[in-house]
Amino acid sequence: MTLAAIPTPTSTGQHFLPTVNPSPSTLHVLPRITPAPSTDDYPTQVVVALTTTILIPDYSLYYDTPISQFSPNYQALSDGSLIASPYRLELQQDNGVLLLLSILVTIFLRNALVSGNYLRRIKVQRKVIFRMLFASQVIAFVGLVPKIASFLTPRVNCRSVEIVFAISSTSSIVIIMTGIFGYKAYKCLANSILVLVTLAILTIGAVGVLIQSQTLFGSFQQFITRKLLTN
Repeated sequence: MTLAAIPTPTSTGQHFLPTVNPSPSTLHVLPRITPAPSTDDYPTQVVVALTTTILIPDYSLYYDTPISQFSPNYQALSDGSLIASPYRLELQQDNGVLLLLSILVTIFLRNALVSGNYLRRIKVQRKVIFRMLFASQVIAFVGLVPKIASFLTPRVNCRSVEIVFAISSTSSIVIIMTGIFGYKAYKCLANSILVLVTLAILTIGAVGVLIQSQTLFGSFQQFITRKLLTN
């Protein structure tokens, strides 16, 4: 292969390069830079004018001031919701009850797990007391679960929740007081008949209080329902 120099045409000692006439299709088009939109370009606040009529079926149940001096006070939330002062107070109380129930259900669950594990590992002939302790904690835990669920969803039947809660709490207390402590007192006092009679009276009293409380709760609930329907 040989390299050879290609002569360039010259004229009067000047070098001429080929020129290109740009056509309209090859014109340079500069891009248009659009500034990014800022938050000022979009509305961030909305003003809603409300005109409505609200009926309070049972005024004395929520307010203590006379009706002639009643001045409604509603708090506007960031999402546009309006809540009244009785609802705020009830919400604070419900949050406190929910916190207390959560602490109790945690304690009962922990006690059930520990007592169940201890009952499985222990090597004794009579496990009556340990079994009663395990049963009382499991019953209390099961009774609190529907109660907590009633705070989280409106689909739970409140009447059923109250019945389950009352039965489970009463059964747990009866097992602990008359079962565990009563059994220990009965054995320590040489199978005393007086202890048995006392335990029987306490058990009957606890069951009677449970039935009476459920009856009063049902009557009160029916009274409130009738009042709301008549108004």
